[in-house]
Amino acid sequence: MRAKLDLILINQCKMNRFLLPEEKILFQPPNMPALLLDTIEQVKIFEKFLSNDVQLADTCYYLKSFPLGNDEARAVPKLMSNLMSNSLAQEFNFDGHGAKLAFKSTKLWELVQGTLLLKFDQSDLSEALKTLRSWLRNAKGRKN
Repeated sequence: MRAKLDLILINQCKMNRFLLPEEKILFQPPNMPALLLDTIEQVKIFEKFLSNDVQLADTCYYLKSFPLGNDEARAVPKLMSNLMSNSLAQEFNFDGHGAKLAFKSTKLWELVQGTLLLKFDQSDLSEALKTLRSWLRNAKGRKN
């Protein structure tokens, strides 16, 4: 029953965005945990929040409203620096090799993909993936 209700809510959100484009003034989704994520515990809380598809979609639309620029490769670092601190980024790599956590298996990656696809609807996200890998790899060298 809950899954069916979630599906109905997702479809209703999609229809509202299409039928009422003037309603696209975006606000932070209700009960969204505070950003900038700085600890693994905060990531777990945010992941739980994003596990609801409606909240994930609303958060994508909210983040799309951030000033990300018109270039996919430049949008990734701007988006990521609004999501997580450099000290937290050091705990991740994209694939999860070694002692690091796999970013690709998180809801955060789904959030990044969704936000970028809303902003750059013709993209295959290959540039974003390359830039994200580099952003995670170079986190240690950036100041917090």
